[in-house]
Amino acid sequence: MSLLIPLISVSVLFPAAAFCFFPMKNQLKHGRRRTTVSVLLTILGVSFLMAWLEYRFRIDPNLLIVFVFPLCFFLYWRSLKASFVKALSVFVTVVALFSVMSNVSDCIAVYTTALQKPVLSAAIHPALTVTLAVLLAHPLKKYGGYLVDRMDNPIPWGVSALFGCGIFALNMLLFSIMETARGRNRLTLFAFLAFIVLLLIFFLTYACYYFAVKGLLNRAETETRLKLLEMREAQFDSQQNFIKASQKTRHDFRQNIRTMLELYNMEKIDELGAYLKEYENDLPSNEIRNYTGNAALNALLNYYRHICTQNKIRFTVRINYSDAQKISDVDLCTIVGNILENSVLACLKTDDRFIDMVFLEENDAQLYIVVTNSFDGNVRQANGKYLSTNRKGTALGLSSVMSIAESYGGVAQFYHEDKRFCSNVAIPLNKKA
Repeated sequence: MSLLIPLISVSVLFPAAAFCFFPMKNQLKHGRRRTTVSVLLTILGVSFLMAWLEYRFRIDPNLLIVFVFPLCFFLYWRSLKASFVKALSVFVTVVALFSVMSNVSDCIAVYTTALQKPVLSAAIHPALTVTLAVLLAHPLKKYGGYLVDRMDNPIPWGVSALFGCGIFALNMLLFSIMETARGRNRLTLFAFLAFIVLLLIFFLTYACYYFAVKGLLNRAETETRLKLLEMREAQFDSQQNFIKASQKTRHDFRQNIRTMLELYNMEKIDELGAYLKEYENDLPSNEIRNYTGNAALNALLNYYRHICTQNKIRFTVRINYSDAQKISDVDLCTIVGNILENSVLACLKTDDRFIDMVFLEENDAQLYIVVTNSFDGNVRQANGKYLSTNRKGTALGLSSVMSIAESYGGVAQFYHEDKRFCSNVAIPLNKKA
């Protein structure tokens, strides 16, 4: 056996790496160019090492893969901003797909080996996977990237990883059947058809998975929009009530002026003062505050100010943010809404209740959102992440804030000091999500 044959065989690592990185196009830590160069150099080194070991010591390539894949996954995960479970799910899915493709190639190679063309047989698997990579590059980038960027719940990613493991195990079972069928055309054809069916199941399942998850994400976004509309409706009703009350006050103003003038003419100063005080208390108060020119954000802040007033929470807001629509209303209100919702719930568990929020736009280039709130001092953390105090698992509101901030190239940090919880979000205003 020449060194060329194992080199051709291990070249399948190149399209496999492409499959792993296509959905992660927005999750790279070091940029596309640097990541591409690093991946190519790494795969070249690993490929030559695996091919040389197979050629020199006749080591089974499947055994080499057992040792190489954990290292490859570790390097893959460390090159991404995505969570561990996302990286694992994508990696396991690609391994399962390529294992099935390997067996399909072996079935085809049964006929090529009869023609005594080992180089051609070795090239079948890389050729098929390269073709598949070209065909699926755009769907993986668009649809796979959509899921990676938008879905932060670890449970669907874990289910996806388990499904990939199941496909891999079933593929190994079919591989053992194929091994017993070598030299028997009927069984080889049966194995080939079984692998094709397995590929169809693989692609159909992940297509259904995509549409199911997309539906859930769209539903969550729709609920957010509906919540914003409800807040705007509440703001509109409050403004209408203020207008009606103001109209009544203006209508009665002439009569009140006459009464006050008469009291003044009669030199009843004490009675006039008491009348003015009572009149002031009857004036309608404007419950709507104009925090910012962004209508959606203004409605959201008024909504939570009303909740804070009901629960005796001191709510202060300082804003220096133009209505430039550099961040979508849904994303901005999702960030602010999640932070304020958590802040209100935390304040309800303590007597000293306050929420301080600051919006600071710096040089039309960076938006800072800083929120400090009181809480009872009890926190739940795991691996440096805050856990929900109302249910098991990670605090999804904070995870959503981090995900949106990172989608704009920004960051979100959360920490606590004694009985003060701090949320800091920084978002560049010159980038689109």
